[in-house]
Amino acid sequence: MFLRIPLLHKLSTFTTPVVLLNALPGCGKSTLLKQLAEQRSCTVSHHLPDPVDHPIGEVLFWDPAGSGLSQHLQQVMAIAPQLEQRQQTLFMSGAWIGNNAWISDGLLYQKLTLIEQSELMMSEHEIATFYPQSDAETIWRQTAGWPVLVANWDRIQDERFTLSWTDYLHNRVLPLLPFHTQRLLVALAYENVITQEAITNELELISAIEPLIELNAHGEYRLGVPFLRPILQSIAQQEPRLYQDSMRIVSRHHHKMGQRMRAINIALESSNVDLALRWFKQNGGGVYGYHHGFDELENILSHFPTIMLSQDLHLAWANVILLFKRQRFLAARSFIENLPQQHKNSFESAEERGIFTLIKSKYFAYFRSQTEDSQLKQFSRLESLLSDNPGALMNYYGTLSIYHNNLGEWFQAAILQDKELTLATRYEVPYLIFYCHFNLTRLNLRMGYPVKSLHHIQQADIALKRTSFRSHLTYELNFVTLAQGMIAMYQGDVVTAQTYWNRVEVLRANSEIWPEFLSQIHTYGIMTFLLRDDIDRAYTLLDELRYEYFTSFADEQAAVFYNLLTVLILQQQERWIDAQEHLQDIINTNDTVPGNYQAMFQWLTVRNNVGLVCIHQHKSGQEIRIKHSHSYPYHEIQHQVQQLKLQWHKREYAQMTRSLIHLMQRCHQLQLWSPMMLEQHWLNSAIQWVWKKEKYRYTNTPFEHAVKHWQQLEQQITQHQQSDELTNKQLQIVQRLAEGLSNKQIAQYCGISESTVKFHLKNLFKTYEVKNRQALLGLARIKKWIK
Repeated sequence: MFLRIPLLHKLSTFTTPVVLLNALPGCGKSTLLKQLAEQRSCTVSHHLPDPVDHPIGEVLFWDPAGSGLSQHLQQVMAIAPQLEQRQQTLFMSGAWIGNNAWISDGLLYQKLTLIEQSELMMSEHEIATFYPQSDAETIWRQTAGWPVLVANWDRIQDERFTLSWTDYLHNRVLPLLPFHTQRLLVALAYENVITQEAITNELELISAIEPLIELNAHGEYRLGVPFLRPILQSIAQQEPRLYQDSMRIVSRHHHKMGQRMRAINIALESSNVDLALRWFKQNGGGVYGYHHGFDELENILSHFPTIMLSQDLHLAWANVILLFKRQRFLAARSFIENLPQQHKNSFESAEERGIFTLIKSKYFAYFRSQTEDSQLKQFSRLESLLSDNPGALMNYYGTLSIYHNNLGEWFQAAILQDKELTLATRYEVPYLIFYCHFNLTRLNLRMGYPVKSLHHIQQADIALKRTSFRSHLTYELNFVTLAQGMIAMYQGDVVTAQTYWNRVEVLRANSEIWPEFLSQIHTYGIMTFLLRDDIDRAYTLLDELRYEYFTSFADEQAAVFYNLLTVLILQQQERWIDAQEHLQDIINTNDTVPGNYQAMFQWLTVRNNVGLVCIHQHKSGQEIRIKHSHSYPYHEIQHQVQQLKLQWHKREYAQMTRSLIHLMQRCHQLQLWSPMMLEQHWLNSAIQWVWKKEKYRYTNTPFEHAVKHWQQLEQQITQHQQSDELTNKQLQIVQRLAEGLSNKQIAQYCGISESTVKFHLKNLFKTYEVKNRQALLGLARIKKWIK
């Protein structure tokens, strides 16, 4: 061992009755006592010297064996008065970590001088003296000046030395440390720094073990001897409990630093499942994905033992949400049906029972387009059970909103979305804020408020940009475009609606969907083609949509919806008799029309009766009773348009004029034009007739503004048709015209009314600036529309 002259000189200056060299093994205590004794021509005793046996003023040396320092100190302090009386000084070694009454008393009454471990470590200057040919700084940084490591630095790469040092640390050093200190030491072997907040047991006298563990000015512990890192890791692999408890500290550190995903994964990798579950629940639990993203949630759930995903309710809840988000509907269905809690008679708490019911409710919300009253009543009771869990309450309001959607109760559904939005705003969950605004957009469109919808989708876009995991979202990024396209359709901006549909058409099969949501998307897609009079494309799309829907959902009620879409397309062709057969098929089925399709069914029924009267003079249509009171503006306007059509057909011009002026003003106020755009084939003539007759009375009035807006919408469609050449229906009419058929014959051939044929021909004359049929046919040959 090196002769440490400066330290020996410092020790020789102490004159208190007791001088205690307190440090862990390997700090050179015994060597220092031996060197100091040799300077004084004394010997080091291995048992407590008796002051009486030594001359007055002599220095005594004691190097006790074993770990009984507490007992040794008690013995020493008992003879301290004799040592003081005889002016003697006892130098002794020890290894005590923690508070000790005798050390405290000795320091207080100046009976003892304490030399702590940090003072026994070698400085960089000392190392340079002993290793003049080596890099002293490197040695000091790796060993922190620990004498036993410095003394053996020349063979530190030797495998045998590493093995012997591992054994030395394992059997001689670690046993002297309290277990919580051992845990921290091993934790620092796996993590560069550990925050003080991550330590549940306060370390006593950290200075006593410096520099093995150091505390910096930032309140962080770090490993003072980097050379120990691989050795401590190898020891941890031999001690499962020590490793597991140490990694709890590492996991807790990452959680305190806000690194929740790493904290959970470290806990799981070290078999601290209880700790991982605690972090998971603290960071959102069942609604974890809404807070932190579904990629992160999927990563975390993949690390949990598979069996736990169904046994723990919070994990099961999160997994169900994830499966729906990933469109794994069959897997979600199977997972819910096989949850072990299905056979549980009781739960630990009312909240747990409520969460399990909430999980099961997803099944009905996502797989059925109809909600039964008994389901709704049972589910409505959950609010009180979940009142102490904001995440569960938010999820509850969202699911209950879908239930009311399925019943066609859109106002009630909107109230529930507002409740969810309030909670999501209070607890700052941007993703849920986005979804609430997006759903409110859809609900307001269903009710007939495009302007409100526009406000909500703007707020949804803002919330989406604030979502921390926005870059990981795939289809939600297109939801804003989807909503904007739907708003454009309701406002009668057919060109913009078609443009947006082309962008987001992929959403119909590749996003989180449920029957009610999907039906609205499908209606939007079909309407974009019908408003452009592209019947063939509407039929093709309908077949695609029907196939995609039944691939994902086994929902018999949805057959009604697709029958209704078929009726809508047939009506746009003015094939009223064929449409009536489909409506009758719906009526003849045993199943009732689901609540959210009721309004559509009633409107199509009235529209078909009106169509039968106006085109085929159908007798059953003479007693049509059109309901004038409706819950929502959209449905009210739909039925008012049919009333107008009847009045126009029966030449009840006085009543029609008043009704049309009122309706145009209301549509302009609401910016709700799609119900009127569907009827443009005959309605355009009626509007022009009323405007020519009444324009002098209504100049600079809301009616004039409404008429001008209508004309702009019509002009956009005409210009777009011109840029796209002919629609399928227009091309069909031109081809039949080339065959020499009359308007009546063309109408019969195409399955539309004669007035519709005239409407198309008039638009073609205006668009291509031709005056008659012959000029149109000449242009058709030039453009190769006909052979």
